[in-house]
Amino acid sequence: MHPERNEITDGNLLKAMALLALPIIFSNFLQGLYNVIDMFWVGKLGPAAVAAVSLSFPPTFLMIMIGTGISIAGTILVSQYKGRKDHEKADFIASQTVSSVILLSIVLAALGYAFSPVLLGAMSLEQSVSGMAKDYLRITFTGLPFVFFYFVFQSLLRATGNVRTPLYVVMGSILLNAVLDPLFIFGYGIIPAMGVAGAAIATVISQGLGALTGLYILLRGRSGIHVKLPYMAPHAETLVRLVKLGVPSSVEMASVSLSFIAMLFIVTPFGTEVTAAYGIGTRILSMIIIPSVGLGIATSTIVGQNMGAGRPERAEHAAKAGMAAGFVALTAMGILMFAFSKAIASALIDDATVVSMSSNFLNLVAPAFGFFAILDVVTGTFKGAGHTLRSMALTITSLWLLRFLIAYTLAYHTALSFEGIWWAFPISLVLSAFIAAAWFFHGSWKHKRVLEEHR
Repeated sequence: MHPERNEITDGNLLKAMALLALPIIFSNFLQGLYNVIDMFWVGKLGPAAVAAVSLSFPPTFLMIMIGTGISIAGTILVSQYKGRKDHEKADFIASQTVSSVILLSIVLAALGYAFSPVLLGAMSLEQSVSGMAKDYLRITFTGLPFVFFYFVFQSLLRATGNVRTPLYVVMGSILLNAVLDPLFIFGYGIIPAMGVAGAAIATVISQGLGALTGLYILLRGRSGIHVKLPYMAPHAETLVRLVKLGVPSSVEMASVSLSFIAMLFIVTPFGTEVTAAYGIGTRILSMIIIPSVGLGIATSTIVGQNMGAGRPERAEHAAKAGMAAGFVALTAMGILMFAFSKAIASALIDDATVVSMSSNFLNLVAPAFGFFAILDVVTGTFKGAGHTLRSMALTITSLWLLRFLIAYTLAYHTALSFEGIWWAFPISLVLSAFIAAAWFFHGSWKHKRVLEEHR
């Protein structure tokens, strides 16, 4: 048994939060390096290559996010059954989640592979960018089932409180990716130079090996959850439970990815340099907000297990602690970003214009970094308690009703031009955090009982 699991429902709450959040943050940071490492090496090929990778990320992310609903539903139920100490039921739910996600990933991979050229063709792209983006997308979609399983493996173990095993797997995978990226992009010996496509191949190989390692760990059953082959046979009632609880999360996650795709339709008409700057800026942001994402995941686990154990007040205290700690930590990171944004952007691309644009983008968002934590912790709280509809509503409000509309209005109907897109990020973030906090402190989320609803 891992000591942090006992702390979640019975021990020191701050200790439990730290024991869960810190490995998750480090693991997510390493996971985020997949994209940053790709961007670092691809950046040496020029702005067109960077733009191609930037355009490829949202469609892939869309397919992954559509499939995460089942995973999230499974982790909610697993965490609450673990809090109730019903380990056999937790293993059964985990097994059903794994088999469902694998089948869904195959379907989505096929759809993504077939329709990615149609999506790219609808954008205002230069021919060189479009060709590289198409190659990158198709290779990435081929390896999508690996990515899905890689994600569900980490989520299920985290739901039990085991955050160290996923960390070790991620570390091995990212080290492999760091070695393979330059080999496949620039070529060496018998390996030909494949450019942007090489970055995708390197990532698929490294994540594929990580997924197979995760499968072995789950089947072995010594890390907090035991996936059993007999339990993987489809069970209609359980699938209905997973779908009912997971559909709002799928809609939420799909809306996240669709919002990034929609933002590209606003960004790309301003040209390759602006598109590259936006891609670099958002990739750096995806790394910066990892602490708040980690706190949100940790909070979801603590809330889920305490709700399953019948301790909603302890769940509320955990969420408040997460918001406070996250706001302070992310605000400090914002100050550092403001000071070093230009140097960070310069490390990813050798183009003065793109570096300047990226730096301006980051400097505008940096003062609002602390509000990422509030939003992520509240959505994590709602998910842990089984309120996936509330989490979905918050995300759609933040990304569509606020960020997208503000970006479009400022970019196309004011003198700010493309810089209006930059301004939309901090404005929508602050407004979304205030809405989330108000809903959390209303307190009605504490009254849901997911396990009783599905007996």
